[in-house]
Amino acid sequence: MGLADSKPDQLVRIDLTTGNEEIWDREPGIVLLGIGRDGLPVLKLNSPDESTLLRVTQRGQTEPLFAVPIDKLNPGGGFEGPVVSDETGTWLSVIDARSVSPAMAVGIYTYSKSSGVRKVSDFPGVPVGIPG
Repeated sequence: MGLADSKPDQLVRIDLTTGNEEIWDREPGIVLLGIGRDGLPVLKLNSPDESTLLRVTQRGQTEPLFAVPIDKLNPGGGFEGPVVSDETGTWLSVIDARSVSPAMAVGIYTYSKSSGVRKVSDFPGVPVGIPG
């Protein structure tokens, strides 16, 4: 099984064995950030005021996990990829250097089904891998 961004605003699941494609989500402005520890896609969806982290739980269904404010001058800001997963959970970041008032959102976050989303650092960087 594999996942691909095929067209803007939709997420397509491709079965690598059969080549069959299914549209798993279709929303204006979604961005695939990566795959979570549970093997499910993690997306961001930005509105004018916030960046929302979503998990695609199955075809046609998303679960909002967390939202952070974003800079109105940088509508592409908010949650950034790639996401990195390990036994702790899924690591992700919020980077928006131009933001002033929502600067508290900038940092490294982790998500797990048991503890939800929590901020673990104010460092404005992206996770690149966890030694295994």
